[in-house]
Amino acid sequence: MSDDSREFMGWIDALAKGIIAGCALGYLFSLTGLIPPAKAVVLGGLAGCLASITYKNARDDMRGKNKAKDADKAVDADTSSDLGKGGGKGGGKGRKKTKKGAKGGRD
Repeated sequence: MSDDSREFMGWIDALAKGIIAGCALGYLFSLTGLIPPAKAVVLGGLAGCLASITYKNARDDMRGKNKAKDADKAVDADTSSDLGKGGGKGGGKGRKKTKKGAKGGRD
């Protein structure tokens, strides 16, 4: 299965779950007698649709950030292993060590 079809199925899955949950909550709200059941189910379905889109976007953003952090860690690990062997910028010798948060230090 291609990446596009997996992404599309992820959207369909998220929307279906959101619509079903929203409709169910709308129907439960209609039992209070404040609004008619048909209207409650439709409004609940719309709210569930919007909520599922928001949730999926937030989840995808978090996954993207986690992938970026993992990639940065891998690059940092490769760079630090090179520096320890005498390669790179100065081989790690003669650097001035500073406390975290001090001016001029790397955080």
